[in-house]
Amino acid sequence: MAVMSRRNFLKTGAAATAATMAAPVLSRGWYGLSGAEAPGYFEREFGVSDGLCRKVLAEALSRGGDYADLFFEHTITNYLVLEDGQVNRAMCDVALGAGIRTVKDDQVGYGFTQDLGEKAMLAAAATAATIASAKPKGPAGKFVPLEKGDYYPLDILLSSVPLESKLPLVKAVNEKCFALSPLVTKVNVVFYDEQKRILVVTSDGVKAEDLLPRTYLNVGVVAEKDGRRERSGWNIGGRREFSFYTPAVADRLAKCAVDRAVFLFEAIQPPAGEMPVVLGPGITGVLLHEAVGHGMEADFNRKKTSTYSTMIGKKVAEPFVTIIDDATVPNLLGSINVDDEGTPGQKNRSRRQGHPGELHARQDLRQVLRRETHGKRPPAKLPALCHPAHAEHLHARRAGDARRRHQGRGQGHLRRGCQQWTGEDRRRRFRLLCLPGQVDRKREAGRSHQGREHHGKRSQDAGQYHHAGG
Repeated sequence: MAVMSRRNFLKTGAAATAATMAAPVLSRGWYGLSGAEAPGYFEREFGVSDGLCRKVLAEALSRGGDYADLFFEHTITNYLVLEDGQVNRAMCDVALGAGIRTVKDDQVGYGFTQDLGEKAMLAAAATAATIASAKPKGPAGKFVPLEKGDYYPLDILLSSVPLESKLPLVKAVNEKCFALSPLVTKVNVVFYDEQKRILVVTSDGVKAEDLLPRTYLNVGVVAEKDGRRERSGWNIGGRREFSFYTPAVADRLAKCAVDRAVFLFEAIQPPAGEMPVVLGPGITGVLLHEAVGHGMEADFNRKKTSTYSTMIGKKVAEPFVTIIDDATVPNLLGSINVDDEGTPGQKNRSRRQGHPGELHARQDLRQVLRRETHGKRPPAKLPALCHPAHAEHLHARRAGDARRRHQGRGQGHLRRGCQQWTGEDRRRRFRLLCLPGQVDRKREAGRSHQGREHHGKRSQDAGQYHHAGG
């Protein structure tokens, strides 16, 4: 196939965008270039050969950097919105470019370009190289394709799914929500799909390609009763192909959103003050992420800015606490076949029996970051944090024990969902705003409540939250 230049690529994009204004061209993915599922995509479509990569890496190391890598990206995003019974928004975005990074000791130089031509990439590499000032180095003589897992296979490219297939899905969720309760007055439905193709080439000789899907179906519901209005919503998604969104999934999504909204009409204001908290599946991972996960990131420990910097090998939680940092769970958004540095997705134990174990990444600047896009310097990011899957029954039992203990103390707090979470300070504090929940009180049935904020300090919470469920 002939190589497509960026100029022609943009011309094609402009033509298709203009056509979209006049006709439903989004029904077929013009931007889903042929052969997107096969290896060698960037070389076949954009002329990114091993020889060109070697030349760009040499430029990135021309001032004595210790390490350099290239991150190529072609991302196609579609966004479909139904509101007031009609699909009133349909958007598409295409991102194409390369990010070039040079590492020298603990410093990073970064440059990027949206032009995959040789001249533009050499200029970006020269920018990244300025972080160093020493004798030039060279990249590896040969690039070796990486062996990796396949945790989110695609039978059909998302860019090949016609608009006509998506419309019935969002309409079905809308109709189901209104049918479930006469209290529902407004429904918003969003279907989002993203298809990201990446290529990573490193000066160590690693070469890795991946095709990362991302989809979700989201619904927001407004219900009214006796002059009172409540809102709720739910979403389902992950690294899943379109065929995942069956009528059964749409029904489950609608029921969950409507049930949560109607549930809030019986809610009372939550009591103030401190109380024990029981967390259900899902929110437990959020708490781990904010209260524990960020503190275990290697860059903070390398810089000695984490509360765990001096605690490797020391007890920081109860012996039954084991936390897994898992990037290999099929079809979850936190899973990756390969990261942006050419490292295969892995399953690591952040804590085993209450003791910190491996950090989220090696204590090396090349291994502590993950890029979300070629145009931004890579931020710190975590894969999925969870308890061991095989221990779910144990966590459920402990959650039940905790609920009974909380009742014996007078009152407790049972979390059913989490609407918002904020890491106010990567070193010490976090905040959770949760909706809805139930309060367990001694000698009376649990009452639902409208919402509650939870605050905590990372240096202590791993030991205090003894009874977090699943």
